[in-house]
Amino acid sequence: MNATQFIENTTFATATTDASTTPQTAACGEQVVTPEEVTVAEMVRRAQAGDRDAFGALFERYRPGIFALAMRRVRNADEADELTQDVFIQAMQKIEQLRVPEAFGGWLRQIVHRMAINRVTRNRNALPLDPETMEATCADFASPETVAEG
Repeated sequence: MNATQFIENTTFATATTDASTTPQTAACGEQVVTPEEVTVAEMVRRAQAGDRDAFGALFERYRPGIFALAMRRVRNADEADELTQDVFIQAMQKIEQLRVPEAFGGWLRQIVHRMAINRVTRNRNALPLDPETMEATCADFASPETVAEG
């Protein structure tokens, strides 16, 4: 399964906090770590080791901020959503290259900035048009010489 399929087909469980919950204890008296207590660095280390749930938790935690940053860059909700998915796919493919797990948020922001710049510069002249609009457009197929002679 590639990274795109992982993002599209995986449903991530979000941790909910409840004031009435108490830390659970394991059979040996060891305390079980709840998702709220796991640090970002620990989730990154787990994701680097191949833990898909840890990457899913990172995705859920950082997605709103990454989307907001992408929205500021591309100024289009659909483009920002697509860019956000592309950023997380890129992050999933390259997470082993992250040397300082505590810097995950900044690393993601760098990916967003770089990919947004690439997307904006590559799509600068692209305008989405439906076929009816294209057919209704009056195009002049005359050469510049013909226009000058006329």
